[in-house]
Amino acid sequence: MVTKNSKDLFDESTMSFGDHLEVLRVHLFKAIIGLAVGVALTLVLGDKLVAVIRSPIDDALRARGIQTQDDLGGFNLWDHFKATVTGVPIYDGSSQITDEGVKALQKLERLRQLDLSGTAVTSAGLKSLAANQPELTIERDALAVARLTDLAELGARCQLNSQHEPDSLAFSGPEFTDEHLSRLAEFKKLRMLDLRNSSITDAGLAALVPLTNLQLLNLAGTKITNTGLETLARLKTLKTLLISSPEIDDGAMASITSHSGLEELNLVGTRISDDGLDQLDQLKQLRSLSLSGNDITDKGLANLVRKSPQLTRLDLAGTRVSDAGISQLAGLQHLEILNLTRDTNATGLGGSETFASISEQASLVVRVRPSQLANVVQRAYPDQMARLQHDPDERRVPLQLAAGEFAVFRETADRMDKPITLNVQEAFMTYLKVALVGGIVFASPWIFYQVWLFVAAGLYPHEQKYVYIFLPCSLVLFMGGALFCFFLVFPFILHFLLGFNDWLEVTPQIRLSEWISFAVMLPLLFGVSFQLPLVMLFLERLSIFDATAYREKRRVATLVIAIISMLLTPADPASMLMMMMPLILLYELGIWLCRYMASRNPFQPETI
Repeated sequence: MVTKNSKDLFDESTMSFGDHLEVLRVHLFKAIIGLAVGVALTLVLGDKLVAVIRSPIDDALRARGIQTQDDLGGFNLWDHFKATVTGVPIYDGSSQITDEGVKALQKLERLRQLDLSGTAVTSAGLKSLAANQPELTIERDALAVARLTDLAELGARCQLNSQHEPDSLAFSGPEFTDEHLSRLAEFKKLRMLDLRNSSITDAGLAALVPLTNLQLLNLAGTKITNTGLETLARLKTLKTLLISSPEIDDGAMASITSHSGLEELNLVGTRISDDGLDQLDQLKQLRSLSLSGNDITDKGLANLVRKSPQLTRLDLAGTRVSDAGISQLAGLQHLEILNLTRDTNATGLGGSETFASISEQASLVVRVRPSQLANVVQRAYPDQMARLQHDPDERRVPLQLAAGEFAVFRETADRMDKPITLNVQEAFMTYLKVALVGGIVFASPWIFYQVWLFVAAGLYPHEQKYVYIFLPCSLVLFMGGALFCFFLVFPFILHFLLGFNDWLEVTPQIRLSEWISFAVMLPLLFGVSFQLPLVMLFLERLSIFDATAYREKRRVATLVIAIISMLLTPADPASMLMMMMPLILLYELGIWLCRYMASRNPFQPETI
């Protein structure tokens, strides 16, 4: 007996079109609320999301020797919000080990090497540890010991003495001001201080008065005046003073000569004249003098030779000294180094070039064999040293090379390693883009659920059953496409693209927004494209195509897949092929589904 299928859900519907719109509005509102919650969560967890998205690209770049150092992955909106509300600073990952913790290490009698870099251990803790274990080799962060780690990003550099106390300190650069000098009062044993090119003023120099052991002070490139040097007159231990300020004139000579122990004086860039040189006879220990400017003439040089015959080094580059003045130099019987034409003191170093070595930023450490060093010396003094034979078992030793150019090189390299932005809001908008896409993906189950509640009311029971079957399959295909992109496609195409740059001898300069968009959008496109079998089955259900038509149009479908892959992926054949090949396999899977899951007309008669 044949009966009519009476399962049309609309036969007994009493809802008007307006009622349906109201139901749709409710479900859409709930979906939007879920989306907002998802975006809010991804904003809070944005740093972790960015780290996951970036990981394949970062790994590929590191494999090619390109280190990425942008800060986008380290930004956490929730942490910054809590820090603002509570006033508690964000934990920066620094060590919590202090002097109290180091005391426990004194019981480890066999300990021979200890690395305390990055800890909060002070000089007192290090001295106590070294006193109990004199054979212990301690590696430590000098800035951390001096409690100046917050100034590291400004370029501060420090060296410790044998007592683990600050011995040399560099605050060089326009970022350093009088406020930073106020933190130096506790460093009573500081011997060398480099303040070149800083933004300090005369008032800030008062903070240096307690440094009663200071022997070297570099003020080159600052705006110190005669008044500031009067403040420094109380530093009686100075042996090296470097000044390069156009505000300094002959009126400062009384303050300068009050440092009776000065052995080296650099006045390049000042307005000291012949009259000022007359007062140098008070510096009996002076051995090195650097001068420049039109106010230094033959007359001043003659007085200098007469009053400072003990000089061993003299720099006169940029002065008005003539042949007549040079003839007076015969009176400097101890002179060893004379510079007349080249300004070797442009950086304000004078004769203390070794002071630059306190800057780790301006140094490189290389490992060489002792025999190599010995042979270098042997080539310089062949009559005094014999050439050493190379020992294959010889152990390499570290050698520190210092030069100001190394600091410039490091700074340039750091900038090259960072992704660039072309406007101030680009990084923020990129972060929001990641949060929005992540929020959509995170909230998609809830959004689909709300859409399903609205659509399910108009579906036949067997159609609802199809949704329960195919929706999980769709999620599996989407996740499979995204994971396929992350773990297989990314490494392959990045290796290809970066290798192509190497082949052309080109270094890629990475733009932040393009980089993150590449990592976000490509997995999503792969996930969507992997829905191909279900799309084919859906079209078969609508009686638009069937398995036979799919088989007959296989070559046309392959061409369409190639075009779609070309449009959805970057403009390179590697990424196109990596999307095209799995889509062809998925097309064959779609044919199989259409063949073995043929559609049935819901209105066809049922046989009882």
